[in-house]
Order: sequence, then C-alpha cells, then structure tokens
Amino acid sequence: MITPLVAWMLAPIVMPVVMNVPPSALPEVIVDRDNIVVRESCTLRFSKSISDDDGNGVVHIEGDGITVDLGAGTLASSADAATPEKFSGMGIVLRAKNVTLRNGAVRGFKVAISASACDGSTFEQLNVSGNYAQRLLSTFEAENSQDWLFPHQNDEGQWATQHGAGLSVSNASKVVLRQITSHATQNGILLSRVVDSQIYDNDCSFLSGWGLAMWRSSGNTICRNNFDFCVRGYSHTVYNRGQDSAGILLFEQCSENIIALNSATHCGDGVFAFAGREALGETPAPMDASDASDPKAWYRTRGNNFNQFIGNDLSCSAAHGLELTFSFSNRIEKNRFESNAICGIWGGYSAQTRIEDNDFVRNGDAASGGERGGINIEHGRENLILANHFESNAAGVVLWNDVDEALSKTPWAKANGTDCSGNKVVSNTFTKDKVGIELREARDTVLAANTFVEVAVPLLEQRTEGTQQHDDVSLIAAISAASPTAETIVASLPGSRQAVGMREKTRGRFNILMERYGPYAFDAPRLARTNSSQEKADYRTLGFTNIVGVDIVGRGPVRILWGSTESTVRVIAEDTNFVTPYELIVRDNQRHRWIYRDILAPVDWTLRLFATTGDPLTDPASVARDGASASAIEFTTRSLNFDFGAGTPGSVIDEPKVRDSGLGADHFGMIAKANPTFLAGKYAIVITSDDGIRLKVDGKVVLEHWDRHTPTADRFVVTLTEPRPVPIEIEWFELDGNATFKVHFESVEPDIPDMGQSKRSTRMN
Repeated sequence: MITPLVAWMLAPIVMPVVMNVPPSALPEVIVDRDNIVVRESCTLRFSKSISDDDGNGVVHIEGDGITVDLGAGTLASSADAATPEKFSGMGIVLRAKNVTLRNGAVRGFKVAISASACDGSTFEQLNVSGNYAQRLLSTFEAENSQDWLFPHQNDEGQWATQHGAGLSVSNASKVVLRQITSHATQNGILLSRVVDSQIYDNDCSFLSGWGLAMWRSSGNTICRNNFDFCVRGYSHTVYNRGQDSAGILLFEQCSENIIALNSATHCGDGVFAFAGREALGETPAPMDASDASDPKAWYRTRGNNFNQFIGNDLSCSAAHGLELTFSFSNRIEKNRFESNAICGIWGGYSAQTRIEDNDFVRNGDAASGGERGGINIEHGRENLILANHFESNAAGVVLWNDVDEALSKTPWAKANGTDCSGNKVVSNTFTKDKVGIELREARDTVLAANTFVEVAVPLLEQRTEGTQQHDDVSLIAAISAASPTAETIVASLPGSRQAVGMREKTRGRFNILMERYGPYAFDAPRLARTNSSQEKADYRTLGFTNIVGVDIVGRGPVRILWGSTESTVRVIAEDTNFVTPYELIVRDNQRHRWIYRDILAPVDWTLRLFATTGDPLTDPASVARDGASASAIEFTTRSLNFDFGAGTPGSVIDEPKVRDSGLGADHFGMIAKANPTFLAGKYAIVITSDDGIRLKVDGKVVLEHWDRHTPTADRFVVTLTEPRPVPIEIEWFELDGNATFKVHFESVEPDIPDMGQSKRSTRMN
C-alpha cells in the first residue's frame, strides 16, 4: 500500500541534465601494466587484467582540472574472483583537484578507487562492484562474533585498509559523487573528512558492511541513494545481530548533513550514527581543545549534531532503523520505519532531537528486554516527539533512565549529564501498539494531545517524577516549527533517482538471506533455508524458472518433499540420533542443475541443568561436581539451541521442572551428553557459547574455551574412517550478563559423493 507519506517521498523532482564531453573527443591511454600515470585529459583503454603488485594503485591520476573517461571499460585485477577476501591493492588512485572521473568499472581490488585531496572533483557513472569482501563465518544456525565490524577508528584510514571499499574519498571538499554502483562488495563509499559535498543518485546495495560510511564529514548532502541490504549477522527467526553493518554510517562528529529521500532497508542498521570515541572522551581531545579553567567545555554538546533526516525509508533492519546516540539538535522528519527487529529509532543519550511526522509500523518483533518498538531513548533530554504515527509496534515510545556506570564516568557524560528529563510527546497517534508510551525513571515528561486506538496499555510508568498529561492543543502551537520546511529542503536537492520504493518486492526481513560473502541479491537462483530445526529443513526456491524436479542424494535416512507451486522444499530426517549430510539437486526443463549441500542432525541430548556453587574460572572441576549433584535437573532435547539473553533458564526451556526450578539469570550451567551415529567423513562440531565450554569426544577433551566471553563459535573437526556412534559430552557454564549455549554440526567435506541413493521427488501435500 502506498501511504500519503510514501507518495510524498516518491514525487518526482525535475533536475537539469548534465552534459559530458564524449570519450571519443579525448586522447586514449592504454592501460596494459601497473603504475600508469595520468596528468592530461584522456580516455583509458584496458587491454588485460592487471594486479597492483606494489599496493599503490594501477592507475595514478595526478593532473588538476582534467577529465578521465574509462571508455565504458573495466579495469580488472588478475585476482581469483572466487576469493574476494584475498583481493589486494587499489585500481585507481586520484590525488588532484577538480578532476572528473567517469564512465566505467573497476573490480577485483581491496579498494577500487581511492581519492584524496581532490577538492572540486566529480565521480560519476562508475561501477565499483565485485571488490574486497570478508568471508563471513556466521552460519544459518549460529552467529560468529569474529564477523563483527568495529568502525571506531579511522583517523589513519583504517576503514579502507582493513575493510576495503568500492570508492574511498578523504580530505576533500565540494566533491560530487553520483551514479555510483557498488554491489557484491563489503563497503560501497567511504568518506573521511569530506565536507560540503554531494552524494546522490547512487546504488550501493547488497553489501556485507556499509553502503555509505562517513568519518568526521559534515555539511554534506546525501540524497536519492539506495543503500539497501547492507547487512551481516542475520538469520531470520534465529538471530538478528547486524554486527554494526549499516546502510549509512556516521562516526566521530559528523554534523550538519542533509540525509534525504534515501532507501536504506534490510540493513544491520538503516543509519548508524555514533558521536565517536573522541567525543565521549575515550580517546584524547585535540591538543588545542583543553581549557584549564573549564575542562568540560570541549565535551559540551559534542556529537553528530544538526543533521536532518528527511523522507528516508529505514525499514526491515536487523537491529535499528536509525541509531543516533550521544548527539544534539538533530531533525528526523517524514521517514518510514517499518518492521525493524529491535526498534525504529534508538536515540540513547540524545538531546534536543526533533522527531516529527514519521511512520512507525510493526517495529520490535524480535527485540529482547526493555528496548523495543518505535522510538527508544535512554538518558535523553529535551527531545520532542511530535505528530508521529505508530501502529502495531511492541511499544510506541519508550523513555528511560537506568544505571550505566561506565558511560556515566566519561568526560562527555560529566559535561552533558545522563538524566532522562524534559522530553515532550505531543500529538502522536498510537494504533494497536502493545504499549503506547512507557516511562521508566523519567522526570518532567510532557504528554499532550496524544491519541490511542486499540492500544493494550496506553501509558506505563515506573518510578517517574513530574509527568504532565493534558490535551492542551495550545502547547502544540507554542512549539516552534522547524525551519526551513521539509518540502523546501527536498525542492532544493540534486538528482532525480526514485530510491524509495525501488525494492518494494523484496520487502520483509525474511528476504535477508546471508551467503558466504554477503546478502543474497536476488540475481541468481537459490535455495534459501528458512528454519533451524535439526529434524527437518525447509527451503524457499528463489529465482528459478520451470523447475521440473528436486532430487536428494543422501548417505543416511533422509527423504524429500517438494512443491513447485508453493516454491517450497522440505527435507525430513527419518531416523533420530543420526548425523546426515545430503545434497539437493534442482533441475529445470532446460536441463540445468543446481546443487545445494546441507546436514540434519536430530541428536538425542541428555542434559543436566544446575546452579553453579563455585567459581568455574578458579575451580574448573566445580562444574562437573555440580552437574553430578542430586539437585541437578535432568531432561532431554533434540536440539541444543539456547539463547538465554539476560533471562533465566525457565524463560527459555519449555520443561515444567526447569520453569519451576527457581534458577536465576546468572551462575548456572549444563552438562550435555549424546551418542549420535556419524557416517565416514569429516564433520565439525560447532559450539556457540557465552560463557565457558569444554568438549569431550570419545571421552577425551578436544576443545576448551573456559573463560568469560561474549557469544563465540568454536569448532572441532572429527574425522571418521567408518560409520559409528561417537560419544559427545559438553560442559558449559554461565557467569553473569547474557548467556548462550548452542550446538550444531557441519559437513567439512567439499563434496558429498553420489552413493546411488538419489530418490525421485514427490509432491508436497
């Protein structure tokens, strides 16, 4: 359905056509070796693949005021395209001012195009797809913490050197980036210390990191871009982490930017904006910033400030539509926040934010704890939430204060305060939300002229002070309008691309399907796993035409059901306590075949759950003693897949004796035992734990990660020369904080031999 807000965002803006000099009018330069230097206007011709052997770039553009046309050709490295994590070097390096670089593609490098000190330059009609991408370790079954991105440092160019980019621009002003395409790469566009520039009409989507990443970059216009499916760390209904991927990233004091009419859907965060470690005082302030008479002065109102987010679609994210923290005086107006897993806007420690006339629909369905729903602001002050539309969210608006000792000690917190006070929630409509407005330890909150329709709990207050509730519409009139209007800003924007709504057919987080190097781009046939059961595997068929059969080749007791009309495939384990790898073969009427490999393992686990009486770190044997005690609770399960979060065992494990145990959220453990049958081959036992684990196979300790750690996946590979049962025992303990204990199996073999057991497919009923 096209709502009035979406229709407003889709309204066309007529812009003048930019005329370019045709490449035929420029002299040609043949790029047939490394280190080609360009100082005059020209058209580049690429005769072969070339590697950047010395790491400083294949083509060097050094002439000011010139035009370099790529002649619609491709500068390609000679790297193996199948291993993008090994890509190295740079394709084009530009160190000149007022240059126009256009009309071609660069692929196969760590950084396709690197530009610095390039004031006044224009980059246009460039395709920088197919460059560096990290091989992801997270699987459908379990997240791997090694996949997390850490964008907190970039003053020395760490983003480009560590994470790669399609286009990297640094230390420049008045740059224009338009009609840039970057897919199947880790990062699209990186900007470091770029100011007063225009980034519009670009499509940097289907990436495993950031679509547009900005570091200390202010005064820029970012509009009419697609930054969709910039995501990692997601498995639908299994885990939704995002791992700091984002459509748009703003780090370390990026202010006064206009971010309008962009689509950043299906990302880790649609927009991830963090004031920065320097702003918080976690790293030293600039040498000339200190004031002996007032040491807090530099940190006051330090952050990503005075940015304007207007008319963007920030929906279907693994975490948040917009995360904007430790910042001041930002404006968020006429945006669409739909089906974000945790919340639409997360504005922790933000102040004087104006959030007006946005749509918040069905946010927070995969959240845990108190952070959930439409707008969530922790420790926020003097924020205005005005005339927004909330529908079917886990909660509409949540404002709270809590104990946060580490952050309260930072110079930023000491200078700016940490209370939740003086916020206004005015003239909003709430429809069918589970909770309309929730206040926890909030002071002097004004609630005025809000409307609630079929809201289960319109207002929930806990330990609040000075809350004012009334329907005085004069308060609305007294609130000064933001200036200039959103319509005025949109009318002045460059570009013509209709980014919002471009990928409406793929809407919904269930369409985030992670592959080994990034998200599925809906550009090739694929079977997509849709459940995490160990006893049956369900798949969606995507991108196929004219399927005539789906066959299975298995080395154990499995069978297949499929329905071409329903676009579904199901594989069922016919025996328990059996680890069974298999192949699925999809055939179409043109005699094409696609092969997919997977594994089922409906293992019978016997578990003993207990409170830990000692400290496992100083007394490692205490877990085994507690597991053998008479007070331990014994039960069985076919799947070890426990994500406790900050909850108790009884809140996760559906067993009456566990629910009634009275065990708390900390200081408990488990011992899990099984004796599954494996066929000959190599298998990985993968254990995701928070906190410690010890694995025994055939009675011997083969893996230990016996310490306090965040969720981490550890693997042990077992090699079997013949089929046999394999005794497995795992000790696990939880100290405090969040807790995770998950186990799954993977086949390590690159191929599963055809054992002559291919079975004819049958229609799914």
